[in-house]
Amino acid sequence: GFVVSEGHESVFLRLMWGIIRRLDTAEFDPVIICTQRGARIIASILRDDVPNLCVVPNRLDLMAEVIRNERFNALYHWEISTDPVNYFLPFYGLAPVQCTGFGVPATSGLSAVDYYFSSRLMESDDADKHYSETLIRADSLLAYMEHATDNHIGKTRDSFGFSEEQNLYLCLQQNGKIHPDFDEVISGILRRDRQGRVVLSRGLSGYQAQVLLERFNATMPDVVDRIVFMPRLSEEDYLALIGLGDVLLDPLY
Repeated sequence: GFVVSEGHESVFLRLMWGIIRRLDTAEFDPVIICTQRGARIIASILRDDVPNLCVVPNRLDLMAEVIRNERFNALYHWEISTDPVNYFLPFYGLAPVQCTGFGVPATSGLSAVDYYFSSRLMESDDADKHYSETLIRADSLLAYMEHATDNHIGKTRDSFGFSEEQNLYLCLQQNGKIHPDFDEVISGILRRDRQGRVVLSRGLSGYQAQVLLERFNATMPDVVDRIVFMPRLSEEDYLALIGLGDVLLDPLY
């Protein structure tokens, strides 16, 4: 069973679906465990290639009951500690073996989780002491990324409301990852480059973007008008905008 809490289905499929669909069915019977909303998201992404799903209620105790009754041999928790559900669920001990991996690239710290799957390419020789789980080092990165399509070719800056004279600094991360210390980096760029535009993601609801904008108004009022929040983009438009940018920024920490 691959446990995916609500809101994390897309990134899970992006990194893990290529592996799951290539598992030897004589040895494995993979099932993705998700909520009803998560099942709809998975179906919309995979369309005609939807795997076996175990659809669980949103309430934690009922979720645990459904998973326990399925009698899985092992549970792979895609992420542990990014929300209350995926943090507390391993405590129920719903399978004889529980493991996790790079959905969160650090130990869960939970004695209920037996193994952490990582890669020899990512771990130091003494990494075992940094994990509460038994650390398993694979030879590969344990991810299967599909090649990006070329459907985005042909887009121009004008398609996104930018001109050729502007210098685009893209940081298309989730708004929650824009640490306050990063404000100084953003403002420093914009004060040095009068043609600069820092482009951030607006997110789904726009709430976090509004919180960020209020913070930027306080920390960099002189350049805040050159920070642009882009609405959520299709994969093709996302790749196109990256290709049209001048600099890609990753937020601090």
